Amino acid sequence: MNYSGNKNESKIAIIGAGMTGLSVGKELKRKGYKHVTIYEKKDSVGGKVGIFDHENISYDTGAVFFSSSFTELVDEVRRHNIDTVKVEKRFQIAESKGNFNLDEYRSQYYCGRKILISLLSFAKLSVLNSKIRLPGLNNVSPELTLPMNLFLEQNPSLKPMFIPLKSMLVGMGYGFYEETPAIYYLKLLYPYFKGSIKEKLSSIFNLGYSAETYYFQNGYQRFLCEYSKDLDVRFSSNIKKINRNGSDNKICISINESTEYFDCIIIATPLNDALNFLDCSELEIKQFQRVKCYNYYSVQFDADFMSPGETFFYSEINTIDKTGEILLATSYKQNGIITAYLHLPSGKDTSYIEHKLKRLVESKNGTFNKIIHVTPNNYFPHVDWEELNSFFNELESLQGKNATFFASSIMNVETVFECLRYGQYICRKYF
Repeated sequence: MNYSGNKNESKIAIIGAGMTGLSVGKELKRKGYKHVTIYEKKDSVGGKVGIFDHENISYDTGAVFFSSSFTELVDEVRRHNIDTVKVEKRFQIAESKGNFNLDEYRSQYYCGRKILISLLSFAKLSVLNSKIRLPGLNNVSPELTLPMNLFLEQNPSLKPMFIPLKSMLVGMGYGFYEETPAIYYLKLLYPYFKGSIKEKLSSIFNLGYSAETYYFQNGYQRFLCEYSKDLDVRFSSNIKKINRNGSDNKICISINESTEYFDCIIIATPLNDALNFLDCSELEIKQFQRVKCYNYYSVQFDADFMSPGETFFYSEINTIDKTGEILLATSYKQNGIITAYLHLPSGKDTSYIEHKLKRLVESKNGTFNKIIHVTPNNYFPHVDWEELNSFFNELESLQGKNATFFASSIMNVETVFECLRYGQYICRKYF
């Protein structure tokens, strides 16, 4: 249901100043809407994109890297003249018999002919399934909702692409091949599949992790601060209640100690969080309660076992039965402080993380010094694979009802790039 309010008069509230909320705000501004306000409960933009400052150096506590293949994101980076640093060292896949870049790792298991067939199979699949290319997860082909392991068994020609990439895709926090629907991994990989045949071959088989990979000199979050400077963002906004059945068809929002009235709201927070303040219908309650997340932790620690600029994905612990192991470690800031990521099992605490870090460092004959900072994230919102199509089709049917639109990160894939794209998409589709 499209929004038909007057651009000069309509008051629109966006709940949440993460990447999607900011993207929606920017796109509405570009489309000419004059009264758009973003409410954020924290004291800064970014949502799960955060930074931690230590000894005058900023470390990302969420997303770190981005690729030149992320066209819409790169456009915004250039538009705002943000300082970035090119990653010089290729990412490594670490296992007991050694460390390998992606080409080396793949060539141990697959010949060139099978790799080429895999590339062509993915190209064909992307052409036939627009949901791989476009934002959104409604009306996905049933085949693509299967867990990745089962999907690959039914499509063995794709194994030379996705089996070697498993440690990277899982390491970045996107669930496990045993339970995560294939559509998520296909959408994650598609942005690298652009350009000429030569560029496709280079990008997709390196996953962009070569000279085309960058990080922000001062952190992802500070880029978002620049990106959002022309938006009306209200920080430290405690949304107590949203009533969509107010007088004069207005939406009443209780914020801190005041009340504001709007013509339209866009929910860009986690949907399960919206249960705390939104006057939900029975269908909305049913949908929001189905959302699941992973306890994906970012840890900065001091240790001596990696060279400056190195990034390792650990290939022998990327299955669901190994939950709790270190999935990824990077010394991208080249000053001795290392950032690691893991899924923290329920009931475990920082002492558990320290134990795992020490064991990793000692296995590499290194020296562990101390943990500096730990950031918990309820990451990668998703639903069970059996429910994926019903969930997103029902959620899509709610768009526009009660002048309410949903732009939570669950609506696409929770990456900065895909959240940016979905924010643009929802505005162009409904406004």
